[in-house]
Amino acid sequence: MNPRFTWLSLEYGEVRAPLVPARKSLLVLCAGSGTILGEQQRPLLQGEVVTLAAGREYGVIGGPDGLRALCVQCDDAFERQSKAFSFQGRIQQ
Repeated sequence: MNPRFTWLSLEYGEVRAPLVPARKSLLVLCAGSGTILGEQQRPLLQGEVVTLAAGREYGVIGGPDGLRALCVQCDDAFERQSKAFSFQGRIQQ
């Protein structure tokens, strides 16, 4: 039931190889930009919060200023309890 936190730091053009997570993830872009690869391929911008579904392949590539993000993985019990995935959008600075 505990969330798992991972820090993601990529330089320009650096790729985090595609993987298939077993748990739903929340990706919080703290700095820079990039592109999410896989079924949900699209640009990622600083301040965005993106939900990544469990069981689907995705990867990330760093943009011109690199990419710094916090990835929070949690199981269904934690999600139901905390409502952690109720927000998706940009964090205003």
